Amino acid sequence: MTQHMIRRRGRSGRLLATSLALIVLLSAAGAGAIAAPALAQDDEPPALPAAYYGEVLIDGEPAPEGTLVTAYVGGEKRGSISVGADGQFGRPAIGEEKLEVPGDSEDASEPVTFRVNGQTVDAEPAVTWASSDLQEVTLSGSDIGERSYQVSIDDEESTTEIQPNDSATVAAVVENTGEVTTPTTVEFSLDGGDFDGDVVGKRTIEGLAPGETTTIPFAVRLDDEGEYEATVDLIDFGSATTTITVDEDAGSAPGPSLPPAPSDPSEPNLQVTAATLSDSTVAVGASVTAEGTIENLGEAEGTATVSLAIDGEAVASEEVTLKGGATTAVSFEHTFEEAGTYEVSVGGTTAGTVTVEEPSGDGEDGEDGTDDGEDGEDGTDGADGGDDDSIPGFGAIAALIATLALAGRRIVN
Repeated sequence: MTQHMIRRRGRSGRLLATSLALIVLLSAAGAGAIAAPALAQDDEPPALPAAYYGEVLIDGEPAPEGTLVTAYVGGEKRGSISVGADGQFGRPAIGEEKLEVPGDSEDASEPVTFRVNGQTVDAEPAVTWASSDLQEVTLSGSDIGERSYQVSIDDEESTTEIQPNDSATVAAVVENTGEVTTPTTVEFSLDGGDFDGDVVGKRTIEGLAPGETTTIPFAVRLDDEGEYEATVDLIDFGSATTTITVDEDAGSAPGPSLPPAPSDPSEPNLQVTAATLSDSTVAVGASVTAEGTIENLGEAEGTATVSLAIDGEAVASEEVTLKGGATTAVSFEHTFEEAGTYEVSVGGTTAGTVTVEEPSGDGEDGEDGTDDGEDGEDGTDGADGGDDDSIPGFGAIAALIATLALAGRRIVN
């Protein structure tokens, strides 16, 4: 009787050993199934931007020069381009400008929508996003407001007579003379000395409403005596020019309100050329994200520290390194603990104003929150059947373990 039991237990041990080996193999197969897609995903080449060009029609007529076309994917702004004198945006030829729309594999087959001067328009044909796609699209809409801006130079706010190794400041005044609120970009360039029309400053203006005016200061350090032609160019809408004179006998210039561009265009020149806010009104204790676009307008690689400032006081910073001509973005998240109105800037560029309000403090909402908590407990029942989020294959493995354990128990008994 004892020998019989030993023999049965021996068979049970061999069965369990075989079962354990099988479980290990199945586990490895399951892990491989998990790792393989991740590895394949890592090996996927990066997606290339889609590109579009075509005609813009407003009330059946070609759109005026300077009309702004913006592309969105999933409600997110992805790219903009201005309409030319012939009512066209972009060109089909290789090397010519197009409306580039970046994306990734998650955007594949997502609809691309277009706005003209901020208003959604019809696209023919309808477009879905695809990597490296190139399509001609006709955009048409009606009752679209005109986009128009003017630029001038405020001589009183500018410092254009300086000593060598000092900084000149040119104050560009931008006015929205149109009917819509759209982004617009102003560039600051120099001609003279080591400069040959080089862009040494750039700023994208957001949220300037019709009839409103804003002043954008640009600064540059100049080491050598002579005269320099300084131009502020409002892209698509004209320019204004002044002369900067560098003379040993000039009076001392006041310090610039922002870091000046270097005196040599071959040097690194990292600037925050645009800044935006995720929200303009939040409750106490809520967070706001400020994002800045950094461009290296110089020719050489350089590093700069970009700070987030609240009412002029730096509260966070990030170090950025960029090759000449490259662009990147930084973002900061800040939580406001007190009610009030705050000016937010990124790297000295104004992102906007945030109004922080006290919460309403409705006590009944708290009771609702208790009910939500009870619902949450009920929701734990759903975890019993939550196979969708479990590791593939391991549910079957667990079932196999239970079956073999029961079989082994019956053999022993």
